[in-house]
Amino acid sequence: MAERSIFIPLFSLYLGNQLIIAPIDAYIFYALPFILLLHTIPAWCSGNHTHQIWSEVYETIVCVPWTIRLAKILRKPFRIYGNTVTSKDRKINMKHLDRSLARHLIAYMILFLLFYLFRFGAPILFPGFQAYPVQSEGQEVMLIWTIYNFSLVSVALLCCIEKPSRRNSERFELEYIVGISTPFDDLTYWGVTHDLSETGVSIAVTTGSLNLGRLESSPEVKVNFIDQSLALSGRVVRLSTETDCLPRFSVMFNELSEDQESRLLQILYNPANKFLQTRIVSAGRSIILFVTSLLRSSSLLQSFKT
Repeated sequence: MAERSIFIPLFSLYLGNQLIIAPIDAYIFYALPFILLLHTIPAWCSGNHTHQIWSEVYETIVCVPWTIRLAKILRKPFRIYGNTVTSKDRKINMKHLDRSLARHLIAYMILFLLFYLFRFGAPILFPGFQAYPVQSEGQEVMLIWTIYNFSLVSVALLCCIEKPSRRNSERFELEYIVGISTPFDDLTYWGVTHDLSETGVSIAVTTGSLNLGRLESSPEVKVNFIDQSLALSGRVVRLSTETDCLPRFSVMFNELSEDQESRLLQILYNPANKFLQTRIVSAGRSIILFVTSLLRSSSLLQSFKT
């Protein structure tokens, strides 16, 4: 299980024994080909939909919670423990660290840092101090293994930080020509959608004569999607008048009829929507994404709700 491959190599260094005693060249000629095949064959067999590196990150996150849950099930197999799926209607206003998933990750990082501090830091500060004087064959491999595990734990810990949910529905950057009209006049103004969701739309105005202040005070705005045979009404909730781009405003839709909702969903979730198309990456690219996620670990340095 994942917790064994994460914690046992570190504990073996603490205790001064080795899991496998072999010369370094044996690891190079036997273990290295296995590792390369382990990271390439699953991606090749699945058409680059499954990658070993991210499977290990996922297993690192859930290994201890699942083990605890399994122990509870074995102890009382006929008890109903409830659903473990995260609630999808829960809104988060600040960054939130899921402590139930992160406890064992934080514990590993503390143990890792303590070991390397006493093993390599203390002898530098105090030349006569040797906390781990015993050297054994293959210990270098164990050090590399624990450093690799530390990188897995670091990425897994980043995955435990939930971002704030600022919107009720997902927005897609779709561009459609729209006509805008208000009850104040019979003129139709023109614009292009900047993004679109199930509850609203952001529009960049291309008609220069449109009075945005008057538009904001209008009780209702009608948005007509010219090429989509769809007209929706709503109210203006936000204006943006940057000088370096087209003026933009956002509309929150009124309650939609069944036909309007059906047509809007067809537009949003059309297979031609590039934002819904699956992005397939190679095994090498997935490893690069793993490394860059370590370099972009600023989420740990920013404030979040615990």
